[in-house]
Amino acid sequence: MRYGYFAYELRKTSVNELHYELVGFAAMSSVSKHDKYVANLRTWALDLLRSGQHEAGLFSFSYGEVNEYDEMGKTLADLMLAWDGTSELTSADHPARLTTEAQTL
Repeated sequence: MRYGYFAYELRKTSVNELHYELVGFAAMSSVSKHDKYVANLRTWALDLLRSGQHEAGLFSFSYGEVNEYDEMGKTLADLMLAWDGTSELTSADHPARLTTEAQTL
């Protein structure tokens, strides 16, 4: 079985539809332990976004099986990142707001 990283940019195509466009792929030459590749998914994702000069958007990254057509098979790990064009948007950039119910406690 082959394994690899996949990167998709999510684009809204209509009110309730998203289009997933493949923007990156890296095949793993040999896999003895998946833990290492799962742990490195975020690093690979950020390196890809930085080197690819990607515009701001929402991106989905996965690590998993690669089928005979070089497409994603069974997913072993996934990650969603919001990208502002130069860096990852984090919760520190957009603090959570309390719900009305939480504000009354």
